[in-house]
Amino acid sequence: MTLLVSLFAWEFDATFDTLGYAILTWGPLKNTFAVLLDIPFVGFTKFNNTIVTGSLAVGLMAYIPVYVIIRVLVALWRKHITPVLGETALAKALNRISLVQKIYELKDNF
Repeated sequence: MTLLVSLFAWEFDATFDTLGYAILTWGPLKNTFAVLLDIPFVGFTKFNNTIVTGSLAVGLMAYIPVYVIIRVLVALWRKHITPVLGETALAKALNRISLVQKIYELKDNF
């Protein structure tokens, strides 16, 4: 996912920059960010970069909606796509390999 998102994330840099700037210059948080910059390890995170802060905020806001969407897609995949793929000639050939059978048996134990 990181590679996939990295391919088009640069297109959102202007949005991340604007949001990050708004967060970093928000009055109630200015002193907090100033104190955080004095902590040696925190300074290495580059959170004071507007694009870093903006992309972190977008990532945190998108976490739950993306999680729910992925859960729904996985459920649909397992219900509709997996049975169809299991009937293909390739799947049947793979299931005849002893190593694959042993792995499948181990899966049932968990």
